[in-house]
Amino acid sequence: DFPILIISHLNHSYTFIFSIAFLNKLENLSTIETHVIFGHLTQAKVFKIGRLCILSMDSNDAWKGVTAGTVLFNLPEKFRPLHYTVAPLGQLGTTENAGVQLETDGRVIYRGHQSIKGALYFNVVYLAK
Repeated sequence: DFPILIISHLNHSYTFIFSIAFLNKLENLSTIETHVIFGHLTQAKVFKIGRLCILSMDSNDAWKGVTAGTVLFNLPEKFRPLHYTVAPLGQLGTTENAGVQLETDGRVIYRGHQSIKGALYFNVVYLAK
């Protein structure tokens, strides 16, 4: 049901057919939005390209001593995940397995068996609402 745009080479040796809707989606990928997560963090940003988000974190020792189930921060509404999302994380000072969960309401929650010992490092790629 979408209008079709046809581009032909002069001698008709090839033809490209694009839907206008497809071209609009490509245009959405050219816009990058950024949100900086504030606090005593070394680097904490979420990038949004179309509906794709990339959350990148180096927490420094801002959350040292925090225990499992603690909300680390909240994502603004336009950066919230479409679905519940989990990701592993790296942590200085321990070999413990741990992770973060991103809730659809924007909460980013620490999950691990022990309290945070040092800087957390994680990258999460997810679809936004």
